[in-house]
Amino acid sequence: MKKKIAVAGTGYVGLSIATLLAQHNRVWVVDILPEKVALINSKKSPITDKEIEEYLATKDLDLTATLDAKEAYANAEYIIITTPTNYDSQKNVFDTSAVESVIELVMECNPEAIMVIESAIPVGYTKSIREKTGSSNIIFNPEFLTESRALYDNLYPDRIIIGTDLNDERLMAAAHTFAQLLQEGAIKDNIAVLFMGFTEAEAVKLFANTYLALRVSYFNELVTYAEMMGLNAGQIMEGVCLDPRIGQHYNDPSIGYDVHSLPKDAKQLLADYDNAPKNLIKAIVESNGIRKRLAAENTALDKMNTLKSEWMQTISHEARTLLSVLSSYAGLVSLELRQKGVEKQAADDLDTIVFGAQRVADLIDSLKRAAMSVDKTPERIPLDLGGLVRQTAMLYAPILERQGVCLELDIAEELPLVIGSTSELSQVLFNLMQNARNHTEQGQVRISASEKENHIAVTVADTGCGIKPELLPHVTERGVHGKTKHGSGLGLYFCKELIKDHGGTIAIESEEGQGTAVTFTIPVWKGGE
Repeated sequence: MKKKIAVAGTGYVGLSIATLLAQHNRVWVVDILPEKVALINSKKSPITDKEIEEYLATKDLDLTATLDAKEAYANAEYIIITTPTNYDSQKNVFDTSAVESVIELVMECNPEAIMVIESAIPVGYTKSIREKTGSSNIIFNPEFLTESRALYDNLYPDRIIIGTDLNDERLMAAAHTFAQLLQEGAIKDNIAVLFMGFTEAEAVKLFANTYLALRVSYFNELVTYAEMMGLNAGQIMEGVCLDPRIGQHYNDPSIGYDVHSLPKDAKQLLADYDNAPKNLIKAIVESNGIRKRLAAENTALDKMNTLKSEWMQTISHEARTLLSVLSSYAGLVSLELRQKGVEKQAADDLDTIVFGAQRVADLIDSLKRAAMSVDKTPERIPLDLGGLVRQTAMLYAPILERQGVCLELDIAEELPLVIGSTSELSQVLFNLMQNARNHTEQGQVRISASEKENHIAVTVADTGCGIKPELLPHVTERGVHGKTKHGSGLGLYFCKELIKDHGGTIAIESEEGQGTAVTFTIPVWKGGE
């Protein structure tokens, strides 16, 4: 025969137990939020839980969500209380006011109903609330659920524990009936069922979760040790957990054990046993606090490094661009002075300025790349690489023209977009054009961009002095000078690294005395990826 059951609360505990029991019983689930009630009544879950979502959508459940708590409680034989009890760190106790509000309303509208507390409560609470309210119809059923898998844990429970008055035959009968309802809804057979005193059942819940917190804290400290010593934490954990006395279960390290009710249960147990030996429990709570502080400090440090990286990249890019322009114009002035027969020393001084500016620019490139090593995921956006090539080339056109170098552009129209960083790809283009300008006198620089095999290929070719054959295979290596001793020997190395970061390739063809062509490719953006 179907029982009439009301459930107070639609969190993981409440909605999972309501769904379980609604398979064979008439169940009302109570909440104060209209949107949650509406979702449940439309067979949709307001929380993320695979089994709850599946059961609501596909099973024939006798389940009704309601805002009217009084009506739901008045018609029920069993009222299951799953309202939240957050831990008050100031008072060192659970805030049980929501539980007591439900009990008061039930005492008013249906005092004969059996109330089953499933909320997290301190040890001794059930006994004290029975004395406080005068109700002998309150029992305790601790839940041992995993967040996001709450219904699964109710369908396949490890055990069912009921805290009751072992000397009250009527209450023992009610406890047995409730345990049978849980077994009836479960899929697992032969479930262990334990009946014990209220306080013992409360202690089971807190000690069980505190042990789980101990395991998490243990493996957190193992990982912290490994990180500090430069060791492989995974290998250590595997070796430790293959011992069957330890096992592979519940050994995932995390920021702390801030999952479901572990933190508040451990703190509550520590507070409940204020006058008893509790060194280990105290250490568990302190260990969790230390782990969380370390995680917070690491997060703050990562954020600081990211901000530093972004600042260094921005400043480096702007300074590098400015230096490139100033260096180019200084070089042109030096050339004009020589052509006009001005004192050689003045031209030589300008050449020194050009060399120094180029050197500083190369060092800025080094700083920029160092900044990127802190944060290797700069913003990537869909961009028009062909347009970027054209824009960059136009900046250099006057400089090349005054130097007597002819600039030729061959950029295909309406090229597909690529995913990339505008600042990084601009730097690649600046580097390649600067190299071409530095080593081409009275010649030609040709820049092309086209689509080839789902990539955009960009080529910067010059008719300059070319690269010595023995150096050609090594010019993209750190510190190798391809043509002259100007610069830090890092330009093409950085170009290679930046293009590699974009999923592309870079290739160099050169013949000494004839010129050089540098081609890089970037994958075409497939919209939506």
